[in-house]
Amino acid sequence: MSEYLSLFQEKQTLIVDIDNNIAGVDNGAYNATIVATFWSSEDTVIPADQIIPVSNGNGANNQSSVFTVPSDIAAINVKIPRRTNRAVFSISACGQIDEEQWFDNVFDSAINTFPGYGPLFGGSPFRELQLYIDGILAGVVWPFPIVFTGGIVPGLWRPIVGIDAFDLREDEIDITPWLGQIADGDKHTFEIRVAGINGDGSTKKSTLEPAPSYWVSHALPYRKKPH
Repeated sequence: MSEYLSLFQEKQTLIVDIDNNIAGVDNGAYNATIVATFWSSEDTVIPADQIIPVSNGNGANNQSSVFTVPSDIAAINVKIPRRTNRAVFSISACGQIDEEQWFDNVFDSAINTFPGYGPLFGGSPFRELQLYIDGILAGVVWPFPIVFTGGIVPGLWRPIVGIDAFDLREDEIDITPWLGQIADGDKHTFEIRVAGINGDGSTKKSTLEPAPSYWVSHALPYRKKPH
């Protein structure tokens, strides 16, 4: 969290959101403890001077501020100060429901492979997180597959959960090369999109299209040039 140290220098509201519906014997109560450790060291990460959230802004209403992509347009207008010398866009994105195990989805041409079983989840086993600045593709990252508790087969999460099940990593896109255009004192549009492959897997018949519903996402830190 060292990169976000500037957030801890002011009073903040911390919201823990468990947005899920569980019924029957799986109902339960959560008891969570959050511990923050602060230290001083010559080798610590230099934090960003300021963090600009790219979110739907519901924190003031004590609600989660994530976008739901693709139903939401995950975009806001951001003003980058003129003296900024480095900017990094941090994306936290996670597939849910039909997209929870996007890495074993099939191409759209194969969703009806088993007629008696029902359609398989489509959109291909490939996902790309895209950052658009003023409508222009500025960078991409590829999410790492996460197996959540109970995913695929029980043997993967007993007696402990799968790798990264409770440690969702953020992907970063360095947008410093864009500062010549966006650090002009005006507002610029930053948008997050999630894409999959639409087609049968062949290079001639496949295109990148918005991924099926749904993904949750947010974020953006930047660092200013010292005086």
